[in-house]
Amino acid sequence: MEMRRERRRTDQNGIYTNLRPQARGGAIDASRLRDEVYDLRKRNPDKAYRHFKWTVLDRSETTTVTCMYYRLMKHFNSSTHIAAVGGKGVEPAGYVQLNILRLAATSASVLLIWLLWYTLEPRKTAYSCRMFKSCIGLGRSNSYGLSLPQQSQSDESLVTLRDGTLRYQRVTTNADPSLLILVLNKDSKSWSSDFRSTSRSFNDFLDLLASTGLDFSTVSLGVWTASAEQFRTMQMAVDRLPFAKAVIYHQEDTSQGAVYENRHNPQVQLSRRSGLAKLRNRLMLSALQDETHVLWLDADVVELSPGIVPTMLEQSASTANAGIITAMCHQNEMNNYDKNAWRLDLPELLGPVPDAEREAAVAKLVATRVFVPELVQGTNNSAIVPLDSVGGTVLLIRANLVRQGLTFPHYNIIGTTWGHTGWIGVETEGLCYAARELEGGGCYVLGGSHHARHTDWG
Repeated sequence: MEMRRERRRTDQNGIYTNLRPQARGGAIDASRLRDEVYDLRKRNPDKAYRHFKWTVLDRSETTTVTCMYYRLMKHFNSSTHIAAVGGKGVEPAGYVQLNILRLAATSASVLLIWLLWYTLEPRKTAYSCRMFKSCIGLGRSNSYGLSLPQQSQSDESLVTLRDGTLRYQRVTTNADPSLLILVLNKDSKSWSSDFRSTSRSFNDFLDLLASTGLDFSTVSLGVWTASAEQFRTMQMAVDRLPFAKAVIYHQEDTSQGAVYENRHNPQVQLSRRSGLAKLRNRLMLSALQDETHVLWLDADVVELSPGIVPTMLEQSASTANAGIITAMCHQNEMNNYDKNAWRLDLPELLGPVPDAEREAAVAKLVATRVFVPELVQGTNNSAIVPLDSVGGTVLLIRANLVRQGLTFPHYNIIGTTWGHTGWIGVETEGLCYAARELEGGGCYVLGGSHHARHTDWG
């Protein structure tokens, strides 16, 4: 017999019930069913529910029958019938069980979606998820693992320089730092964000430094920021770590900046990088004192391969001409992120370039230069490979080169004449050219698997 729907009808106690005759029998006696369920309910609520379920509906109607049964139970509890337990209303066990299952399934689904959305990187593991606790927002990926010096004293000062620049400085008494780490910062966005658009901060940058395993008591830190808010944040953050020296400069950025759509225009790039070179020089020349090496890190570098900084220092100490050392920089989907690090592969570009051929020379260089991934292919971690140009994502410079006069060119230095500037070589791209006549002024890149990783969004 086919299933058929009957109109809703009211039993003698006012309970509305949708009755569906089963294929095996005729119509259901609502009053009789009510009495049977009530009798069973006093002894075994679960059994009462099952009896009601199998009598009224087939197995596929679980949701509907539960609602019907719940209405019947509400009638029992509100009428003159005596409830099954101590005279108090009791919700049907089957209904409670079903709702618990629903709640558990919903909670599990929400949790799964949250984990997928906030912790999974579709390309590679993101820096914010290198450890399980950092995936779920507990703690940071790195922390300073060395013991803090006992009873160390430091001198702090906050002064305004003649040009209006604010300088905060904290120097540990009797410290003798050998490495100066430098970073430029415009504002909170300079630290960039990860794949889920979660903003990084100066504390994340300090975590990156901690991941190197360096002893901060031998390290000086120098920062330049254009943000007053970042300036205050940095002062509090560096106070918690045992840097031998920390110096932070703040000066408002008065430049208009380039329109985003024009950022790839050669003249816009030249102006932007010229400004960066001037800031690099100002910070480097102001912060450097008696340190042996200067290490530049971009604010949006989020990962350094294990041992990369100690390896740079070892190579600089063991190779006389290796005064400038960098490393391959990549992004999750971009094997070569830093396109300012390369080697020339066209001998004709090593000589003078006539004025009329400058644009053609730039085009030839762009088309023929060899980038770092190709240069380090097949090398091991103890190798270094010569370069003609470097980038600034991670860059080690012997301090002695700076004392000899090396700075970042704020113009195209290659091909400069009395009448005009050159055709290439601004900022980091001109550093190797400027250093080539200095003692120990060679440029190199670490071989093997050494690398820095840039954040997903810049």
